[in-house]
Amino acid sequence: MEDDVTKCWVISPDGTHEDIALLDHTPLIIGRGPATKVKDPKCSREHVELVADYEKRLVTIKQLGANACQISDKQLEKNDSSVLKNEDLFYLLPDKHPQLVRFTGVKSEDVKECVKEPLESNGNHASSASSKEGKDNKRKLDSYFTKGNQTSPAKKARHEVSSEEEDKQVVDSESKPSALSEIMSGASRSHSSASGGTWQENEKLLVYTPSGVQNSTKIAAFDIDGTIICTKSGKVFPVNPHDWRIQFAEIPGKLKQLLSDGFKVIFITNQKGISKGKTGVKDFKGKVEAIIKRLSLPVQVFVSTGLGEFRKPLPGMWNHLEQQHNGGIAVDRKLCLYVGDAAGREANWSHGKKKDFSRSDRLFALNVGLEFFTPEEYFLNQRKAPFKMPAFDPRSLKLDTPLYEPAQSSLISSKCELILTVGCPASGKSYFTKQNLVPHGYVQVNRDLLGSWQKCVATCEKSLQAGRKVVVDNTNPDRDTRNRYISIAKKLKVSCRCFVFNISLDHAKHNNKFRDLTSTDHVHVNDIILNSFKNKYQEPKIEEGFEEILKINFVPRFTSEELKSMYTMFLLEK
Repeated sequence: MEDDVTKCWVISPDGTHEDIALLDHTPLIIGRGPATKVKDPKCSREHVELVADYEKRLVTIKQLGANACQISDKQLEKNDSSVLKNEDLFYLLPDKHPQLVRFTGVKSEDVKECVKEPLESNGNHASSASSKEGKDNKRKLDSYFTKGNQTSPAKKARHEVSSEEEDKQVVDSESKPSALSEIMSGASRSHSSASGGTWQENEKLLVYTPSGVQNSTKIAAFDIDGTIICTKSGKVFPVNPHDWRIQFAEIPGKLKQLLSDGFKVIFITNQKGISKGKTGVKDFKGKVEAIIKRLSLPVQVFVSTGLGEFRKPLPGMWNHLEQQHNGGIAVDRKLCLYVGDAAGREANWSHGKKKDFSRSDRLFALNVGLEFFTPEEYFLNQRKAPFKMPAFDPRSLKLDTPLYEPAQSSLISSKCELILTVGCPASGKSYFTKQNLVPHGYVQVNRDLLGSWQKCVATCEKSLQAGRKVVVDNTNPDRDTRNRYISIAKKLKVSCRCFVFNISLDHAKHNNKFRDLTSTDHVHVNDIILNSFKNKYQEPKIEEGFEEILKINFVPRFTSEELKSMYTMFLLEK
């Protein structure tokens, strides 16, 4: 029986290429080419040189190409060198084309001193490439890696060993971290799916189901970023897909206990960066699989990849779980819980802690009807932290509010008149106008339709001259804007009234989001425009030339119970 010998490999964490062997004290140059499958023109063909030291289990890396490679958060410029340890990652370009250095033990009979010269990334010899001996050795090495459909020895070794043996292989012989510290590390050891897990893709939704998931009436749901994991780098946002670690030592044990108690454990995460192209789908899938593998627990994962019904705080991911991914078992929401870090906590909720970036997790739990905890409350048993709810609560909306005040006034006039609406975007002006004024003969003057205020003024004057009733359906926030139209009414001796839409800015933002989700007739209004109305607003006064000022209350009407249910949920993340 042959003795085991050390072997070193360059491995692709995302499975892009086959494992590449690093021989002891033998330089290997890799970069753009067939070996790495990298086609990026910024990566040179001779980009980095790697030299393995089997005895010390270290790899020296030297930058050869014009564009820097990256090790952790450090970039190597041309001719710079650094040292990589077992299981260290490096990137051929900053945050691109990750490679993993791994030392393994393989049978010496598999090696047989088959290669005596270093190889370039394209498979040719770096020196004396034309020699017959070099060509023969290259053929031997090629057959050693990927003959037919055979698995390379490094991959074969990884698949055949038990999980306990694999842990021993990847632990550096000098440091030998504990099993707990290994769980807390985010570096991926293998790209293979966790225990034959499967991915399902829906529009703007990814669902990962590892083997062993048991469906249940009880669901324990968790956010991922800032809840289950945090960055290893200490930065707010990860510098690369491998910049993560399990946030608290208590997490694996708590999740395991939930499973023992009959809960199904799921992760639910917003990842808009995927739809924006900032995060690669393949990279994020690999990250999810690596997290599940580190936990060694059957956790189902739901990933919202863009805007729309699946993005928290909307309940789309939860609804999809109940309808499609719980084996037909009805969920009892009263027995379920949700844990997330986007909880609306103000600055210094704990000493030195920053304000939460949003409330989306807390509001998601409210929308679904789940008991809510922050990560610190659930995993560390800390007392509940103070938090701030949104200024507008859609659950408090009253549908029996009178449409306008004062009640003794008349909404419609039988005479020629001018009505100016005053209200921020998404306050319901156009809907109100179309439902309550246009059917009674009012000409709707709207800048969105006409394109400029000058055309609005001209259309208003022409219609009034023709004896028509006119409603200027614009925001009209300040006195100067309103005076453009009031002056026409005065000149033509026509009555002018003002309809002020009684709605807060936060309520209007809620309406704007609801329109985005349910209608294609409206162009999205960003917060800058909404906030600019608030800055320009001057309360209308009778002295400006109005005969009457009516307050128009927001009283929504819904065509279905589904739309009504959505409207009375929290739609905004902040």
